[in-house]
Amino acid sequence: MKVLMLVFALLWCGAALQPVGASLSPHPIILYEKGDALLKTGRGSSETFVKAQEVFVTLIHKHPHSPFGYLGMSRLYRIEAWQAENQKYDLELIRKGALPYALKALELGPSIRAVHENYDFFEQFFQQPSVSMTEGIKGSSAQGSTRESRQTHK
Repeated sequence: MKVLMLVFALLWCGAALQPVGASLSPHPIILYEKGDALLKTGRGSSETFVKAQEVFVTLIHKHPHSPFGYLGMSRLYRIEAWQAENQKYDLELIRKGALPYALKALELGPSIRAVHENYDFFEQFFQQPSVSMTEGIKGSSAQGSTRESRQTHK
């Protein structure tokens, strides 16, 4: 009887420590892969970016101690920061959007290869002599509304 009560108490305590809804949602890697697939299939589509953002923000809210939501948001910002017409990145969006999420992912998942590969991009990016703190181009108004909506999710 005491063993049964101990098992019940351990199960109850474990469930109480999880964020609300975490036990009912898919594993963080499954959610990350869903958002990652959206990023890979919808490059340039603001509708697809919004859907991917929703997946990553949900992942952050349901699994705040998982690096995958932060990794996804960092990658999303990196993709959006690329300005193909100018062949350069929007430095402001890299510094204020992508990099903070990359740092949080690295803090939470220091042993995950994808996290390190993502962070490696920033190390190489900021070591380039052509990157200065005054460089960078403001995004177009079409991208601005998407960016502003993301800022509220941090």
